[in-house]
Amino acid sequence: MFSARLINQKDVNMLNICDSDILGKTLTRDKFTLKITENFGVITTHEDTFIDDSVGGDHIKALSFIAALRKSTNTPGPLIIDSPFGRIGGDNTISLLNELPTLGTQLIMFPLDTEIPPGGTAEQTIAAKIGQDYEITKITDIHSEIIETND
Repeated sequence: MFSARLINQKDVNMLNICDSDILGKTLTRDKFTLKITENFGVITTHEDTFIDDSVGGDHIKALSFIAALRKSTNTPGPLIIDSPFGRIGGDNTISLLNELPTLGTQLIMFPLDTEIPPGGTAEQTIAAKIGQDYEITKITDIHSEIIETND
């Protein structure tokens, strides 16, 4: 019983971190909260009414949990994310690009070419924060090459 209460309190603390960080700065909703269900799932509510998140909203929620886990460890380190914006709309992508670099000592992203289009607002938002830029080119099904693309 004691361990269940401890886990539940940690979960609540994690939700508080998520609410105040990426979720609160990214999603364009008023007064939404996250709640843990009896089965330890997480739902979004507005004034105690369940909100069925979009796929992009779920993606942002997942990124906020990654950020909260990272912060809760109090251990500095890199944040590595594959396809970080695949299901997220334009304004939310820009908000995330402003927040993600603050979550670790280093941010390593593997975006698809459509997630940060060359010359677009997303690229302009993150450009000054990029230390190195690489492209992974598929040669065969079992061989790819990594090419530095910094200008």
